[in-house]
Amino acid sequence: MNKSILLLLLALFGLVEHAKAQDEQHVHSAVLLELGLHSRIGYHHALPLGFVVGTHIGYELHTNPIGFLAKEAPGDFLAEKALLEFTFPMLLPSASLELRWYTGKEKSEDEINKGFYLLASGSVYSHLGGAIFNARYRGPWDYRWATKAGIGYQYPLSDVLYSKIEVGGQFSFPIPGGSGREYFFPYADFGIGIKL
Repeated sequence: MNKSILLLLLALFGLVEHAKAQDEQHVHSAVLLELGLHSRIGYHHALPLGFVVGTHIGYELHTNPIGFLAKEAPGDFLAEKALLEFTFPMLLPSASLELRWYTGKEKSEDEINKGFYLLASGSVYSHLGGAIFNARYRGPWDYRWATKAGIGYQYPLSDVLYSKIEVGGQFSFPIPGGSGREYFFPYADFGIGIKL
């Protein structure tokens, strides 16, 4: 127990010293509109030590995993064919709360956050009530919780534009009283952002 506390204190001390060494470089707060696989509007608020907390509402592009969770007999050609039929794309409305940590805490001249970041977020979204590209599977507004973790890179293109790419994993589960099963799937996002 004492060893764990000592390691935690050493890590915290290292973070503080790293932040002091980069006191001229910091992250920024802004209202943002992001257009890409996950299109959303939100607000990012800068915190000490390179952290940024953000809130968003918008749409996320998903593939529906229900079909392959229901299928059995892995390796069966017919089951694999059914898997492809059931993994169709859909746009799902979502609201999220996100925490980022910019590893370099680089300050760009355009006051848009720049560099690599780690992220963790929680969100609520409609599993089947969104704009599904296969109308046969459109269903009720069945809300689910999701937690996400990943790594990303953001780069300013001008004083108001930036590009972004993210990769990671997401775990989704139904809200109490909802339907469906828990599942984990990888995700990727890339697009253009606008500082409003």
